Amino acid sequence: MSNGNDESNFPPPPSNPPENDRTGSGSETSADDSTDDSVDTGSSGPQAPASSPNQPPRPEVQQASSTPAPHYNDSRSPGSQNQQPGPQQQPGSQGQQPGPYPGASPYPGSPQQPGGPQQPGSQYQSGSAQSGPYQTGSGPEANRTGSGPGQSQAIPQPAPAPGFAGPATTATRADARPERKKRRTPLYIALGAVALVIVLVVVGFLVVNTVNKNNYGPDKVAEDYVAALSKGDFAAAEKIAPSPRPEGTNLDLLSKEFTDASSAKVENAKVESSEIDGDKGTVVVSYELDGTEYNVELSAKKEGRQDLFFDKWSLTGPALNVISLDVPASDGLSINGKDYKAKAGTTSFAVYPGSYDFEIPKSKWVSEASDTAAVNFPQAFAPGDEPSNDEVAPTTLNLDLSPTSAFQKEVQKQVEAELKKCFDNKDIKPKCKFIKFDPTEIPVGGSDKKLSDLAKKDTAKWEVKDMPKVKADFSSGDTNTGSFFTDEPGKFDFTVEGKKQGSSYFSNGNTLSVSGSVKIDGDKLSVEFFDF
Repeated sequence: MSNGNDESNFPPPPSNPPENDRTGSGSETSADDSTDDSVDTGSSGPQAPASSPNQPPRPEVQQASSTPAPHYNDSRSPGSQNQQPGPQQQPGSQGQQPGPYPGASPYPGSPQQPGGPQQPGSQYQSGSAQSGPYQTGSGPEANRTGSGPGQSQAIPQPAPAPGFAGPATTATRADARPERKKRRTPLYIALGAVALVIVLVVVGFLVVNTVNKNNYGPDKVAEDYVAALSKGDFAAAEKIAPSPRPEGTNLDLLSKEFTDASSAKVENAKVESSEIDGDKGTVVVSYELDGTEYNVELSAKKEGRQDLFFDKWSLTGPALNVISLDVPASDGLSINGKDYKAKAGTTSFAVYPGSYDFEIPKSKWVSEASDTAAVNFPQAFAPGDEPSNDEVAPTTLNLDLSPTSAFQKEVQKQVEAELKKCFDNKDIKPKCKFIKFDPTEIPVGGSDKKLSDLAKKDTAKWEVKDMPKVKADFSSGDTNTGSFFTDEPGKFDFTVEGKKQGSSYFSNGNTLSVSGSVKIDGDKLSVEFFDF
């Protein structure tokens, strides 16, 4: 019967498939049956939703027979309500009518003839008065289900194939879908990020090491050192690689005015090699000094980081040589042509490699004095030789300050003038203590008396026959004092009258030797005899 709303009214199929032990016609289908009893799930008709426990049981499917399979006639005009009665219910069928589900195609092997009459049992009974039948509608919207005007339910899913094995093997279309694999994209991203970090760290490490070696190694610091060394700019070189100062030395000669005036200079300095051992290193530098090639080592030490990532190295220059000079107390000392006020005494100067000329110019009493010292780094070695760490003794210079001939003449003159004073004497005793001749102690021949007893008072005569020749020199390291000594002895005669009239006593050809000191005060000098 029609439900009055011209729409098909199909209750949803039951939630469970038919039990395997169900009885009745068509409850089981033999596996050997050649007819395909499966339901066409690919039908264009809509599918019914899952059933609930309160819905009527799903009808059983009868076995195929020679009778053509029933089919739906979609060409029925809207409002048609005539339906053919189906076959009688079999025992245990619970009021279900056999036949295909609504909207399904005819069973395989039973083609539907268009326009043909419907067979008994080919449709479900309609109407709520019947027990268990599905209600179906007719008209243009025959595929829809409902119980009243304007109401519609989802089209039910097709029933399982006949002989379905029970709920243990029941699977919906959603259940039949393969389980979706868990997405691994976050894991891949994390692993990729870790790998990228590792790669960046390794690459950064290699880059830093390469840059350190090529641009921040101790040899690069030494390049600035040798550049300053080649220019003779020891002050700039000292800022890069300061050389240790020898203890107790004078540093005046390290200034530019003295190094620039050196006749021997450091030239063509360059870095030969470098070695690194942890935080320490060694750089070998070559250079030419006065045309001869030498090598010297610089000590390197890592002092931390610069520019955040790169090593910072400091260098220590080679030890310096020392010139020891006995400086006289004299005005006019010059070093490499530059005036220098030096204190009298021995002075030790720390010096850079080069040539140093010390000179005292000529004065009235002092002759010119000069000496030259050519010095190198103490630990310098020839190319191909091994470096030496042996201590090197200072270079000692002696400025031999020799007196001028004017000084010699003046000292001689002063000595003779003093001798004349000494021999201007009428007493039989010497007037000057340096004269070791004493007539009073000389016995008189043929008499047991002494001359002092026989000589007439104030009649003695002292006469120098030959003046002694003296030689004068400056005191050690001092041109303000000097000394003289006898180079050639002189002669003098002594005579005295006796108390007895017509008598006299004499001693001729006596040796005269003198020695003494010299004092210099500018252009003036004076002598003083020693008493011994």
